[in-house]
Amino acid sequence: MRRFVPLILIVLVAAVLLGGIMILRGGPKRFGPQNQGYQSQGYQSGEYSSLESSKQYLRENGIDCTHENTYSTYKSLSVDPQNPNVLYVGVEGRGVYKSEDKGLTWQRKINGIVVYPDSNDKNQLCFPDISWIYIDPVNSKRLLLITSDITTGYIDWPYGETGGIWESLDGGDNWRQIISGKINVAGSGTLAVDPKNPNVIYYPVNPDAPTFKEAPIKESLITKGSVYKTIDGGKNWEEMTLPMLSGLQAMRIFIDPKNSNHLLFFTQSHDHIYHENGSITEVFLDEQRVILETFDGGKTWNSWSERLPIPYRALFEGDISLNNFAHMFVRPFLFGPKFPPEETQQKSFYSIDGGKTFQQIPYYIWVARYDPYDQQGNHLIGFASENSQVVESKDGGKTWERIGTPPELATSKVRVSYFAWDPKDPNTVYMSGDYGNVWKSIDGGKSWNNILDLNKLPR
Repeated sequence: MRRFVPLILIVLVAAVLLGGIMILRGGPKRFGPQNQGYQSQGYQSGEYSSLESSKQYLRENGIDCTHENTYSTYKSLSVDPQNPNVLYVGVEGRGVYKSEDKGLTWQRKINGIVVYPDSNDKNQLCFPDISWIYIDPVNSKRLLLITSDITTGYIDWPYGETGGIWESLDGGDNWRQIISGKINVAGSGTLAVDPKNPNVIYYPVNPDAPTFKEAPIKESLITKGSVYKTIDGGKNWEEMTLPMLSGLQAMRIFIDPKNSNHLLFFTQSHDHIYHENGSITEVFLDEQRVILETFDGGKTWNSWSERLPIPYRALFEGDISLNNFAHMFVRPFLFGPKFPPEETQQKSFYSIDGGKTFQQIPYYIWVARYDPYDQQGNHLIGFASENSQVVESKDGGKTWERIGTPPELATSKVRVSYFAWDPKDPNTVYMSGDYGNVWKSIDGGKSWNNILDLNKLPR
């Protein structure tokens, strides 16, 4: 959520797409209020009281919930694997919602989550991006929720207290924070849980320095790598050692279902130009790690830095077929002053040989997901942002055809962000997007019915 800017506004460089300025979801992170210097410094006497005062001020006075708010659902749409009647979705600015009747009715489920009020209406709450909701496949009452676009910080800092990982053990009725101590809670928008051991969790974060004025530390909180790992369900966390670059973020993490020690991290790296007036320009790095691969649970890494053409190596989106781990889709994004929107051709790519080679997709696919019912990993449903259409591929990403597109996508204002399948019925597919939209298809995507939007959201 792009609203943590009560001291100064951040200058963002984004591409002109979909008929207007596109604010990236899962792109370079937008930070909180800017500090007045970036030199390293330790904790000083009275700084904790300053942090407490700042938190109290935010809890009483709130933050601006209208700043660049598109009410994104990001990748939070989830269907209960044991009960297909139960759906969850998070809506930027509004909160977490649950349906127990396949989307006919919804209830807000936010008890226990720390969130600030909307400074424009203090009777309303202002949620950051709710980026991911994980449902434990063994115990579907256990949920994990992460927020993103929180300024870098610890969980007991201002802004940071709204980040981290929230756990529910009762299907969303109550939530608790499972992060504690000196752990960076600026999530990068994704989460990965070992399918063979739900106590093993990977939590990627934004590694940049804290940017709000009261932060006692003015340098990165990361010392080894921008991903944390727990093997005990969140009681203890270890910072994984990665081949770091400036601003490296793991945008998606995939665990091989046949070998939990085999992981792929889809990454991007960016840096910043700090201007004298306090604004920031985010800049694209020429060097990128692209995809990091490990076969030993993260002890050693291979970088696929040469497998995509220059400059399409900063990945912001992607998917891998869990039925065929050799099939993958990636979506880089060109941004920054080196890539004027009118001169930039955005591209997406696919691989059917485990990432040894990548081929360009004929359309610019903003998001795509592999059909979990397709054992060969050839069927994908996606969203082509160039013409705002829902599309599908039946050959692993080589060719794409338009399928049913709901009327809400006729305007560039609404962009699709995720797809989720019913765990019992392969023809029932859900799709989510900006402005709190969720759609349902019962014919495999040929037609869609809107089951949620801002007007239907309970407050």
